[in-house]
Amino acid sequence: MKYVRPGGMIALNSGTTNTILAQELAARNDSFTVVTNNLAAVPILMQNPGITLIAVGGTVDGVEKSTYGPECEREFEKYYPDTAFLSINAVNYQDGFTDFRFLEMGIIRLLAERAKEVVAVMDSTKIGKRSRKKVLDLKQADRMVTDESVPGSVLEEYGKRGLVIE
Repeated sequence: MKYVRPGGMIALNSGTTNTILAQELAARNDSFTVVTNNLAAVPILMQNPGITLIAVGGTVDGVEKSTYGPECEREFEKYYPDTAFLSINAVNYQDGFTDFRFLEMGIIRLLAERAKEVVAVMDSTKIGKRSRKKVLDLKQADRMVTDESVPGSVLEEYGKRGLVIE
């Protein structure tokens, strides 16, 4: 993945897409740091000794397999990642990025503010959808990475609105 540089620091929030991304990261042959509240990603990332892994504490959400809350956010505030990979539930032109995980929203917003680069990650079925609450504007993400099932016309329309989809 071209957004992870050797020696760099990335952040992953909770979510199934970032858990899948953790598998790709664990297969890399270079060294970098990952800071995350995604407890499902932790054992995957631990398989690669080249990854310096920082698991952010807080209140545990057993359903989402993550940590959240004021303690979690205070810990994340200490880091300035090169890239934040944000697993978000839905995106559309009018509402921007929306999610149903109210406990994760502060973390998403914080990482979007702190990171040099913000990459939203989601599968293509979530494009054009709306979830429960707005979490970010379209322009708060530098780009979005998804699968290859997005029609060219959709890629072009989001591009016109400031969001590059890869």
